[in-house]
Amino acid sequence: MQRKASRHFFAKSILRFQDRARAGAEQQGVGHGSGARQPVAGIDVVRRVARRVDADQNQLADAATWNAWAITMMILASIALVLLLVNNVFGAACDVRIQTAVQTDILTPLSRVKRANQALERLRPLINQAQGQFTAEEAVLRLRELTAPTITTPRTASPTQQVDL
Repeated sequence: MQRKASRHFFAKSILRFQDRARAGAEQQGVGHGSGARQPVAGIDVVRRVARRVDADQNQLADAATWNAWAITMMILASIALVLLLVNNVFGAACDVRIQTAVQTDILTPLSRVKRANQALERLRPLINQAQGQFTAEEAVLRLRELTAPTITTPRTASPTQQVDL
């Protein structure tokens, strides 16, 4: 970490040196042609070193950004994994619905199979007491009634009846 800080300080000091050297060269009239700014050899080397240090710093910044994204994604994946494990520990999920002649209601507190089975075991005697026991023979008869085809004979008018139009 200290090495990175020293590189940054070194680059800043090189840039300051470059600016001072350029200002001094302009004051002394160093350069060629009609006011054209030609770099002094020492300044050119300093410029190259400063560019290299800037490139290294950009690579470090890119690596830091990549590491931040990787850490963020690992944290999100860990949270999702913990939620999945907690869901599995609680057991299988289900929907419990009570159907009456008027409506169907969902009992949201009974969202796990184990809890729903416990509640149904407590409710079954009360339901049988209120509605009566439904035997297997009654179930078979009711099923036959529901599945038996109903035969309807079409109504035809007899020849002696008068049909109103």
